[in-house]
Amino acid sequence: MSETDEIDDLEKSSESEEEVKPKKPKRERTEKQKEHFARLSEQNKKRFEEKRLKKEEDEKQRKDELEKKVIEKAIKLKKKQIKKERILEELSESDTEIEKPKRPSSTVRPKVEPKIFQSPQPPPYVRKYNYM
Repeated sequence: MSETDEIDDLEKSSESEEEVKPKKPKRERTEKQKEHFARLSEQNKKRFEEKRLKKEEDEKQRKDELEKKVIEKAIKLKKKQIKKERILEELSESDTEIEKPKRPSSTVRPKVEPKIFQSPQPPPYVRKYNYM
């Protein structure tokens, strides 16, 4: 319990020290500085507005392109579906039996035993000259 009391006392003492220090007054801006600041803030607002408008325009353009792609994809899928339906209608109208193509009969190949390869032996060392 005594530790918490000590911590509280330290906090109170630090707060009282802060209150004792007088704050330094801010330096006032000159008229020229105020005008310059106002002009720059106005320019920043214009620049920010231009960026925002450009961003909105880009976003709108991207959405339009995406919508266009989706529509083109839907058209392609619809065309494929129509073609499939036409083919199915033609097949049902012809009333001919569809035969699956026969696969050529495959002959059974005899099993080939795997060959075991031995690593080649290095050639014996041959002396070219007999110097010693």
